[in-house]
Amino acid sequence: MEHPSEGRDFGKYTLLERIATGGMAEIYRARMTAVAGVTKPVVIKKILPGYADQSAFVSMFVNEARIAAGLSHGNIAQVFDFGEVDGQFFIAMEWVDGHPLSRVLRRAREKGMYTLPQPLALLVTVEVLKGLAYAHTRLDDRGRPLHIIHRDVSPQNVLLSFEGQVKLVDFGIARARMAGGYESDEGDAKGKYAYFAPEQARGRELDARADIFAAGTLLYETLCGRLPFEGSVTDVMRKIAVGDFPRPRELEPDIPPALERILLTALAVEREQRYPTAEAFAEVLTRYLHTATPDVSTSALAHFMGYLFETELVADGRPVLLPREFLGQMARWTRPPSERRTLREPPSAAPLEPPPETPDTPRPPEGRRERTTQPIPAVPGPSSDAPAAEPPPPEPAPTLATPLPPRPRVPNAMALGTPVLAAMGVALVVMMLGRNGTFSVELSSSPPGANIRVDGRPLDTLTPALLTHLPADAEHLLEVHIPGMVPWSQVVRAERGTTLAVHARLRPRMNTPAASATSARAHHAPPVQEMDWAPGGIRLSAVSHAFRVPVTNAARVPLDPARTYLVHTEGRMSLGGPMSVEHAGYFLEGDANLPAHDSFGVLGPDEQLVRHASMLHVFALDSRRDDNRGGLQVRIRELGGASLAPFRLDSRQHAVKLSRADRFVLRALDPGTTYDVVLRYTAEPARTRGLGGGPVGRVLGLVGTGPGPEGSPSGLALLEVGQPTRLRGASWLQLAFPDDNLADNTGTLLLEVIPVVHPAGGQTAPAEHRHGRTAQ
Repeated sequence: MEHPSEGRDFGKYTLLERIATGGMAEIYRARMTAVAGVTKPVVIKKILPGYADQSAFVSMFVNEARIAAGLSHGNIAQVFDFGEVDGQFFIAMEWVDGHPLSRVLRRAREKGMYTLPQPLALLVTVEVLKGLAYAHTRLDDRGRPLHIIHRDVSPQNVLLSFEGQVKLVDFGIARARMAGGYESDEGDAKGKYAYFAPEQARGRELDARADIFAAGTLLYETLCGRLPFEGSVTDVMRKIAVGDFPRPRELEPDIPPALERILLTALAVEREQRYPTAEAFAEVLTRYLHTATPDVSTSALAHFMGYLFETELVADGRPVLLPREFLGQMARWTRPPSERRTLREPPSAAPLEPPPETPDTPRPPEGRRERTTQPIPAVPGPSSDAPAAEPPPPEPAPTLATPLPPRPRVPNAMALGTPVLAAMGVALVVMMLGRNGTFSVELSSSPPGANIRVDGRPLDTLTPALLTHLPADAEHLLEVHIPGMVPWSQVVRAERGTTLAVHARLRPRMNTPAASATSARAHHAPPVQEMDWAPGGIRLSAVSHAFRVPVTNAARVPLDPARTYLVHTEGRMSLGGPMSVEHAGYFLEGDANLPAHDSFGVLGPDEQLVRHASMLHVFALDSRRDDNRGGLQVRIRELGGASLAPFRLDSRQHAVKLSRADRFVLRALDPGTTYDVVLRYTAEPARTRGLGGGPVGRVLGLVGTGPGPEGSPSGLALLEVGQPTRLRGASWLQLAFPDDNLADNTGTLLLEVIPVVHPAGGQTAPAEHRHGRTAQ
């Protein structure tokens, strides 16, 4: 790979590094310098000199490049410029920080995965189809169809970014290749022929359905681990023309029949029997994906890229954060076929693909859910799932408990009473039928009649009470309080089918100055603002490790607390590091119904649900502004209503730097060591909106390399209780609670950063330490 020492001038561009050379062009990573010294990373594709003398090729190339430059879509790499410098024709296009799908497949095979995980293979194909659907329907200035066809949908032309984006490149350039006689070179064209549609192999006129066939071939390859058509060029062309290929389930029995039917429709020999449009194909795949794996998103694709290319990213000084949930998914996805369970088959006997004779894509029947009559409503477990495009209506306040009568000193069965025993019987049935397994808590207090919160949600009943249907796969925070008494809390977790007996002893609140001083001295020492890593837990204080957002440089947008909004970002910006970013921090001011846990987080391309908010603050969390470039478009739409005017988040103007008094910094992490980062509730959980706002089980953070956040590049992270995160390649971690009023803040969260794998590969941190109970 060529690395020009100081860069080589090429018109208004500087060529920095040659990435690849093909049969038609050589590709460089380059830099464009605009006015006022503003620079932009780009890719320059220089046409090889042998093609510059072919008038037919040049004419076709210029025409197709002009069309490609007019395409602007999130799944198409933007063409910024094309022209000629010193007799060399070139295209300047968007730099996508990632790798082509062809290299992703090779790296996956090196890690023992001969197919992509099914949810990710479907997700990549859906994104490719979105880009194709956009291009296929473009019109010229007079409203006439442009009839744009890619003609070269293949793994080499599908780019996957480390942020989870999927981008198509080389739109329409295949026609220029043909004009130059490119496919006469069998060695170069062999891979391209394998993605031809049957009408292409027969030499017939093409339409957009040729791209649909190619996308089906791409999906087949990622699901089955091989191409449907293999052999010499002559054999491949013959097999394509007649549809001679192994059925997907013959190669990969884990592919569900409904998914195979979708794939076979896309690979129909006669184009009239395929999906009529790329949009129709994408809709069928999307419905199947959301039915089979409803929680998959581009974030999983971003984590997968970090998983595959972790070594290179860490070597470049880019820490890799892999959530424990994703690592669990990978463990399931990479099991041998005989041991792993595949995507759930959508509960429908009807085919998901459209009948060949109809142009419309029918919706599959909605998946049936088993329903159980439940006199005792279920306690919802904590969740961080991103909202869907059309999220459900706001949940009503939970009434999650069955009150228990006062308990005299009599045998237990008599003490519970027949109604309660009946309720417990129903609860037992519910737990046995629960999909994930549940447990119950028999909660009492001294004195009785205390208010109850479960995972921050207030209940409509008082102690004593029976709490049922608590998911057994998570920790739950129980809180009991009576006005004038010190609040009590405890974290509980139990195996499915069990019932815990928990008693809360409340004590009067002492308001005298002497008592307050004594209590303050008895309390543990104030939290430190920074420290070097050492084994053990660290308390993050909602008082000492919080910053006030309204007085910062954050961008502000007023909202109506009575309305529900969906917010996301578009574009990318540079915060001085080697990788541009598409995420920003946000904070909400709101009414009394806004929970503290929902008051801040991270915005990205996926829509974020916002409720009970009167003001939205968006900011780039960064310690330096002078090396920042670009910005993000923040888009807000009302759920079921109109969109608000988008606004620009400027990476310099809206950068927020935290003072040493407003955050906690953990230094001296080893970039070569893998860590598990775990947040836990404490006996007095962190609160940033008073008692009524509930506990805040998350904290906003930065990770980076170098000595600390004062000058080194960093990446934004959101850590949450119950969602362990895996960290590698970082030397420091900064954490803070965004807030608007520090006066009502109380409590702490416990942070554990546990080494798991050292550079030599040795395992550390015993299981009981990694999964220990919260320090009380």
